[in-house]
Parts: sequence; structure tokens; C-alpha cells
Amino acid sequence: MPFYPVLPCKSCPQPIWLPFPSPDEAIRRQIPWPRDWKPRSFVCPLCRRVYEYSAEDCQWRHIGSPDQILPSKPLAIYRLSVPCDKERCAGLIHIHAVMTEGLPRHAVVGALSQAYVMNISCERGHRSSGSWRGDGPIDVRQDTEWDS
Repeated sequence: MPFYPVLPCKSCPQPIWLPFPSPDEAIRRQIPWPRDWKPRSFVCPLCRRVYEYSAEDCQWRHIGSPDQILPSKPLAIYRLSVPCDKERCAGLIHIHAVMTEGLPRHAVVGALSQAYVMNISCERGHRSSGSWRGDGPIDVRQDTEWDS
């Protein structure tokens, strides 16, 4: 019976499944988090709320049958960077979405449609809450900090 890392959504019962760990990580139940250990903002695939999470929020969930719960294709963590919504701020807000690996850009950007950010900070410390408006350019990348 395998264990998989999840972030429990702070608004609904849907867990945010993190990409499958390497066999070595899974055996040791090593937290799959970037080496800088800084908090990251994630969008829930069900309720679309965006909250900040830390490595301490990550849990190992025991599941009986992976094919009943987990996606059939490998997952990747995408980082969507959008301009801060505070006037005259050049900082970016980074929102992470866990989705099927290899998706086209428009599908990843679609993860933010109907998103609602919950006290998320930009790079310069400004806090934002509310519906995501889609203002400004959106940079989408697969976040390679999760690959090591």
C-alpha cells in the first residue's frame, strides 16, 4: 500500500496531490519540497482557492489503490507568475498548480480561471486576496525546483 505526498486544501476536503516521489523519497517519506524550503502558493484543483503552503503542511497519505485515486499520467508542478495587483509594484505573484505533465500553456493558464487568492504575497511582500482578474502578462513554466 503506497504513500503519496499531498497538501491538504485549506478550504475543501480535496487534497492537492504532489508529483509522484522517487522510490527513494517514498521509502523514507522525505518531504518533496524545493531545497530553499520557502513557502509556495498552490491552487486547489477543486475549489480554486489559492493558499500559501510550507513544507510542514505536506502530509503523506496512505492509499489503497493508486489507480482509484491518483491521475493515470505523471504530474508536474507549474509556476504561473502574474503581476502584483498593488499600484506601482513591479513584483510578481507566483501561483503553483499541480497538473498533468506536458500540458499546453492555455490549459495551465486555465487553472487560474475562477481562482480566488487568499492572502497571497508578491515578491515584495504586498498581500492580495480576492478573485483573480487576469490582468497583465502571465508567465507559465514547469517549476524545475521540484525535480531535484
